[in-house]
Amino acid sequence: MLNRVILMGRLVSDPELKTTASGISVTSFRIAVDRNYVKQGEERKADFIDIVCWRQQAEFVCRYFGKGAMIAVDGQLQSRTYQAKDGTNRYVTEVVAENVSFTGERRDNSGFGGQSYGGQRKPVLRLTILRRPAVLWCCTAAKLSAAACTACAAVLPERQQRGLPGDAA
Repeated sequence: MLNRVILMGRLVSDPELKTTASGISVTSFRIAVDRNYVKQGEERKADFIDIVCWRQQAEFVCRYFGKGAMIAVDGQLQSRTYQAKDGTNRYVTEVVAENVSFTGERRDNSGFGGQSYGGQRKPVLRLTILRRPAVLWCCTAAKLSAAACTACAAVLPERQQRGLPGDAA
């Protein structure tokens, strides 16, 4: 069976990092995903999708994303039921994220609505591609090595195939 969800949208509010009783990091947030079609004379509509991230992914999202930030999410759709405080049974469908990443959209220092990423990015790999220097930024919150980072992992194999070095910064 196949259960795969890939979404790109904007965070509706700032994510909040929580910790379970056993010490595992978790965050839940909602993203607004624009629909592809627009009826003539109407505004574009959006769907609001609930996302759950665990462990390092949760820490990564809470540190680097805020309200209005564009985010890409890859995960699985899950549904569950729970009993609310008022005693009623609730049914929830949400995406449990396996991978979250930046979309390539740049933000200025003020961010969206004065929000910032909430942390500093650290250069971990300095590359020269076609004689132009470039610096790749990795998430220090997720404690990923350059080879494990989504951004770096996409570039490293290509550079290694060409026989080009990747110098640590």
